[in-house]
Amino acid sequence: MKTIQKLTALLVIALFVLTIVPMALAEDVDDSDDETEIEETEVEEEDRRKRPQFDRVKYKKRMKDARAEFKENRAKVREHVKMSKERLQEARMKFKEHKDSLLELRGKVTRCEGDDCTEKRRALRKGVNAHLEKITTVITNHLEKLENKVLDSNVENKDDMIAKIDELKADVASKAEEVASLTADTPKEDVRALLKEVKALWKDVRQTHKRITGALLNDKGGKLAGKHNGLLRSMEARIAAAAKRGHDTAALEEIKDRFEVHRDDVKAAHDAAKAAWKEEGDNDAWKAAQQEFREELKESKEILREFVAAFKDLRSDSDDVEEAEDTESESETTSEE
Repeated sequence: MKTIQKLTALLVIALFVLTIVPMALAEDVDDSDDETEIEETEVEEEDRRKRPQFDRVKYKKRMKDARAEFKENRAKVREHVKMSKERLQEARMKFKEHKDSLLELRGKVTRCEGDDCTEKRRALRKGVNAHLEKITTVITNHLEKLENKVLDSNVENKDDMIAKIDELKADVASKAEEVASLTADTPKEDVRALLKEVKALWKDVRQTHKRITGALLNDKGGKLAGKHNGLLRSMEARIAAAAKRGHDTAALEEIKDRFEVHRDDVKAAHDAAKAAWKEEGDNDAWKAAQQEFREELKESKEILREFVAAFKDLRSDSDDVEEAEDTESESETTSEE
């Protein structure tokens, strides 16, 4: 009997233990989950604290510095090109003056009689020699101006262009040495032969100038035309931001749609200019196509300014103003590059 009672007591205790242990384990699991959630929350908070926050003041300063640097670099390039143009213009003026003087000397030789003709012919020979020197000077300045344009560009085949220009500069320097060795007693046949060679070199330089200048303009034009895609996306982003703030974006949508159509016109104008450049000897058509492309870019600038003005009219906080200013900066870069 006692044995049975003991067994019964043990069974009761066992049942009690089996009931209590799962409950305890469940509580431990719940506590563990709570601790895990707390730890994850703390980690997220720590990550947020460590994550760099958007600093609007620094952002505006970076934008301002970038615009200032762009304007400074653009001013330096323009000054560099201006100096090259001035040197070339000065050389051309001297060349024309000397050419007029040479024509006058030829007239005197034609009208001269007797012993006086010998001296006039010598003076004419000196004038021809000096004229050749002026030609080589003009060619050299022309090549330097072209070289500066290439160096200031970001065209892909810049090295090939510079190599061709250096080759021509070496040829001009060689001819300049031959011209410098001429005297009043140099046979006129030799002078004529050298003059013919210099003229042929000048023709080669002009053709090279057209090819390289056209390539530079096509490269720059292609980049400007391509920027219209980015500007269109920028417009769409600002329209979406304005709509999110509850603004009526109908006017912005209309301007954006016009710009999208105009983007295709810009590309077509650039393609036409590129095709005209490839046509040998048709310089007038190429210039006309380039002018048409420039007019399309001016229209781009006007549409962008219209968009910026309309966007600013919707501003309700500083964010809108800053976004509009960024778009205006992009439009200035596109039109002035």
